[in-house]
Amino acid sequence: MNTIKLTEEHITIHEGTNNNDEKGNGPKKNEKKEKKEKKEKKEKKEIEKPTCIICAENYNNSFHKPIKCEYCDFEACKKCCQTYLINENDPKCMSNECNRQWTPQFISNHFSKTFINNDLKLHYEKILFDKQRALMPSTQPLVENILRREEYQRKINAAYNVVREARNSLNAVQMEYNVFVRSGHSNENTRSVFIRACPDSECRGFLSSQWKCGICSKWSCPTCHEVKGMERDVEHTCNPDNVATANLLNSDTKPCPKCGEGIFKIDGCFAANTPILMWDGSIKMSQNIDVGDILVGDDGTQRRVKYLVNGIDTLYKIYQENASSYIVSSRHKLILFDNIERESTEITVDDYIHLNPFMKKQLFGIKADCNPKNAEQYFYHLNEIHIEKLERGDYYGWELDGNRKFLLEDFTLAHNCDQMWCLTCHTAFSWRTGRIENVIHNPHYYEWMRRNGTLQRDPNDIVCGREITHNTTINIRRHLTEKETILKKDVANIRKLSTYIVDICRKVIHIRHVAQPHYNYNSDDIIQQLRIRYLRNFISEDDFKIALQRENKKSNKYREISEVITLLITTITDIIMNFIDEIKTVDWKHNLERMKEIEQIIDYADECFLKISRTYSSVPLTFDKL
Repeated sequence: MNTIKLTEEHITIHEGTNNNDEKGNGPKKNEKKEKKEKKEKKEKKEIEKPTCIICAENYNNSFHKPIKCEYCDFEACKKCCQTYLINENDPKCMSNECNRQWTPQFISNHFSKTFINNDLKLHYEKILFDKQRALMPSTQPLVENILRREEYQRKINAAYNVVREARNSLNAVQMEYNVFVRSGHSNENTRSVFIRACPDSECRGFLSSQWKCGICSKWSCPTCHEVKGMERDVEHTCNPDNVATANLLNSDTKPCPKCGEGIFKIDGCFAANTPILMWDGSIKMSQNIDVGDILVGDDGTQRRVKYLVNGIDTLYKIYQENASSYIVSSRHKLILFDNIERESTEITVDDYIHLNPFMKKQLFGIKADCNPKNAEQYFYHLNEIHIEKLERGDYYGWELDGNRKFLLEDFTLAHNCDQMWCLTCHTAFSWRTGRIENVIHNPHYYEWMRRNGTLQRDPNDIVCGREITHNTTINIRRHLTEKETILKKDVANIRKLSTYIVDICRKVIHIRHVAQPHYNYNSDDIIQQLRIRYLRNFISEDDFKIALQRENKKSNKYREISEVITLLITTITDIIMNFIDEIKTVDWKHNLERMKEIEQIIDYADECFLKISRTYSSVPLTFDKL
C-alpha cells in the first residue's frame, strides 16, 4: 500500500512537471495556492479576534472599544454599553449576576464627554423628571395651601389699604419713638453721644456732641466749657483762665463713653521713681517724664512721648532673677517670653496673678543685653519673675508712638497701653478710639489657652472620648512639655512635633464644625419647591428638567466630598488619640511616624478630591482649602 501510494504521488508530481515543461504555467498555480492559503489564514485570524458578546463586532479603539465592568469580568463594546445606559434607569453592569451600579468616576473615565453631556445627560433629565412627575399628586395639596394663603394675603392687603392713611401717621410717630429709645438705651461698643457732664452745678445731665444738655436743655461753650444758656447762638465771651483749664482737661482726661465721667488713663503706668532709659543715654524717673521726651524702643529706634496720664491704683512689684525690680499698676501690661509657644507675649498684671502655677513657670521676663540703639546686636536674657502685691499708690504713665514698647534703665522690655478704666461705671475702653471693650482679655481661644493653661468645656461641645476638641490640644501640649524635661536632646524636635500636631487638631476641629456641615447637602426641599413652581406654571418642563439635573449633580458631588471629609476626620482622630496614648507612656521616644501617617491620609484625601473635581469638571478641593 505504501509503495503504490508513493508511486501515485510520484506520478502526480511527474505529470505536473511535464505540464510545466510543456505549458509553462506551473508558477501561476503555486501563486494562486499561496494567495488562497494567506486568505484562509486571514479569515482564521479574524475568526479568532475578540468580539463583543452583544453585537458580535470585533473590538477596536473607537466605537467598539471594549469596556470591562469595574466589579466583575463582564465585557462589552462601548457602543453596546452606551445603548444600554440610555435605556436603563440606573447606570449599571449588563451582567445579571453582577448588576451593580457604576460610579460617576467610572463613567467619566470610559465614555466620551460628548456622550455624557448630551445623550446620557438628556436621558437622566428624563428619568429625574419622570420620578418627580410621579410625586406631583402628593405635591398638589401643598400648591393648594399656597394658593389659599395667597388669597388670604390679598384680602389682608385689601383691608390694610383701608387704614393705610391712619397707619402712616401712626408709623411716623412710632419711628420717632423707636429712634429715641435706641439712642437713649443703646449699648453699642462705640463712643456715646454724651461727651462730658453738664457744667451747670444744679444739673445732673450730660452734654451731647452738640454741647447741649439733654436734661436742662442748656448750651455750653466747647472752648471754655462754661454754660451759655438756653440759646445756642447767644453772645458769649470766654474767660482765658477757663480756656486754659479746658485745654488741660482735654489733653489729660477723656470722658467715659458710657457715663461721661472725665477720667485719666491708668493702664501701662509705673510707680514713682521708676528709672527710664532716655535716647541720649540719660536716666529719667517716671514721674519726671514730659511730653516730647524720646525713649529707646525695643527695636533700637526712637519712641516719642505723646501725652501723660496719672492716677491712683493698686501697685505690684515685679521681681526679676537677673534684672532690677520695678513697680507698676494693676493693669500694666507685661512683655514676657512664653516658653511653650517660644515667642513673646503680652499679659496684664491682673491676668498674670490669676494664672495657675504651671503656666506662670512658662513665662519669663525679657532683658536686652546690647547697644540699645542697634537692634541687630540685641541679645535677650530670660529672667524668672514673681509678683508681690503692694498698697494703693500714685502711678505715672504715658502714650508713645510706634508699637509702644521701650526699655527701662537695665534694658528690661516694657510696654504702655491705651486701655482706660472708668471707676464710676466700671467700663474699660480705648484711650484713642473711645470704643468700649466688653472683653478685657484676649478673646482668641489659643491666645487664652496659652496664657491660662485651662479651658472650660463649651456647653455646645459633644462629650465624646474619641473626638478631637480644644481640650485635646491642651493635653498634647502638657504631655509634650513634660517630655521636654526628660528628653532634653530632642527638645527642638518635640516642639516641632507639638506645633504640627496642634495645628492638625485645630484644622480637624475647623473641618468638623465649619467645612463638613457645608457639604451635608439635602436637596429635597429645593426639589419640592421646583415641583411647586412647575405645577404653578412658573417654569417650563425643559427648565424643570435642567434644574433637576443640576440639583442631582450637586447633591452627588457634595455627598462624595462629605464622604472624603468623614474619612479625614475619622482617621486623623484615631491617629491623634493613639499618639496621646503613646506619649503618656514612660518609655516614649520622639519619632515622626504619626506625622507620616497623617501626611499619607491627607495626600490620599487630596487625590480623592482631585478625582471628584475631574468627574464633575470643578475646581479641586484640598485639605488646606477646607
